[in-house]
Amino acid sequence: MFAKIIPLVVVAFLSTAIPSHGQESVCDLFSHLESADGRQLVLTGDLIISKEIAVLGAADCDNRYQTRLGDLTNFYQIWPVALLLHSSTAVTPARLMQFQEAAAEADRLRRAGKTVSASASFSGRLHLKASGDSPAEFTFDSFENLKVQALPDADTLRVIPICDLFQNLQAWKGKRIAVRGDFMSTMEGAWIISHCDGGFVTDGYRWPVSLNCGIPAYYSSETAGLYEPQSPSLSKSNRKGVLGDSSATITTATFVGLLRMKSEYTTRYLMNGTVVGNGFGHLNGAAAELIVDTILDPELATPPPMGASRSGNVEMVRVLLAAGAGEEDRLANGPAVGIVDQSGKLDMARLLSSAGKTAEAAEAEGKTMLMLAAASGLPNVVDEILKDHPDVNARDKNGRTALMEAVGRYHSGPEAPPVDRAWVARTLLEAGADANLRDKDGSTALIEAAWDSSAVLVLLQGGANINAQNNRGVTALMNCATPMVAWVLLANHADPSIRDADGKTALDLAKQYNMTGKEAVLLTRKKP
Repeated sequence: MFAKIIPLVVVAFLSTAIPSHGQESVCDLFSHLESADGRQLVLTGDLIISKEIAVLGAADCDNRYQTRLGDLTNFYQIWPVALLLHSSTAVTPARLMQFQEAAAEADRLRRAGKTVSASASFSGRLHLKASGDSPAEFTFDSFENLKVQALPDADTLRVIPICDLFQNLQAWKGKRIAVRGDFMSTMEGAWIISHCDGGFVTDGYRWPVSLNCGIPAYYSSETAGLYEPQSPSLSKSNRKGVLGDSSATITTATFVGLLRMKSEYTTRYLMNGTVVGNGFGHLNGAAAELIVDTILDPELATPPPMGASRSGNVEMVRVLLAAGAGEEDRLANGPAVGIVDQSGKLDMARLLSSAGKTAEAAEAEGKTMLMLAAASGLPNVVDEILKDHPDVNARDKNGRTALMEAVGRYHSGPEAPPVDRAWVARTLLEAGADANLRDKDGSTALIEAAWDSSAVLVLLQGGANINAQNNRGVTALMNCATPMVAWVLLANHADPSIRDADGKTALDLAKQYNMTGKEAVLLTRKKP
């Protein structure tokens, strides 16, 4: 049910009314922000308002303002599409009170668990100077059409399967919708996807069914706490209700938010057949972006079927073993036991296991067969190795365990089934793996898993210390690589106030590395 618009619409205006001509959106302003410095302007946009702060921004905007970080560098800071608002002395006490009442109402709605939307048009002067995370300030003399409203509760929206959404994607542009689909995350970002044929085609190119998970363009650390996405929690009190009794991974959920699309789409084909577009997310590969404000109704994963997705010379290993080859014997690409990691073949694992090469086999770095199998991310290979009852907590020369190998490696782009690293972690934990063991750098599996939200969920269920710090004082929250990971960690009481060896918090690090708000927007939440 749609909530009524709160009756804060301005009904009386100052004698110097805002002229209708010359009005400009904040998004358009950011295409020429420098040239507008010092000018008298009339601006419209999304109003982010509370007792503590007022910002005029644009949730859906492709224009960006950037400045060089130092005169001698080629690095640039990309600023949020946001102007910090201040009232001038020309605003009467009565109108200022009206503005303050709107801020109080917005705060009240947030405390009630509502998602707040506000808008207005302002007349005033732009001052191009950094203020907090905003590149400029706007001192307003008057305002019109001030509206504050609670958006419909997320669970009242009609849920659209993502495959259905892509049959008429353009029709949903700019709307707040509830989309159900599979979730995928890597260090490059997070996506809502499905393996079906979409209906969105431009220039003869059929875009994959994929939505990039995004945040509002007006993000700043000052506003982040006002728009914290609501996500499932795994606290002990509600863990059973969310995910059941056993460890599992969330692969499907309902995501609620504003759908962003480009006004125009372009694609070009490279010589190698790769298609390059101007979409959203990593390599601009998604046709649209969902600015997520709520995550609902997660589902559990089931073990993927094993498939021969990679190649490996099983017969070569068979010959070597028959000839008495040991764990230290080398092939062209490494030790014989390393073929499991390279090939992913289940029959390879069975062959090595039957030859008695699994329990104690190790490379020069002390890696066991279980570690190599875990690093492959293939659940059925790990299951086969575990039949030989190896030590699941064995360490290599760097103190790393099979659990760390399963979740701690860098993987570029989404990995296709049968790879399922979260499921491998679940299997290892059930076999007795200790989620809190540390390597020589003091890192735990959770700290290293911060690129994969599904693996993080599994490790938390397995008893991982959410606030563990490595030798440099880094926590999983500091190391997180995607918005979804940050949401999961914060929902389970990760402490954002912890500081590393250099005295920096997770938010400090996110700002230092200019993460464009994907993580920092979630790292500003105060410790419960």
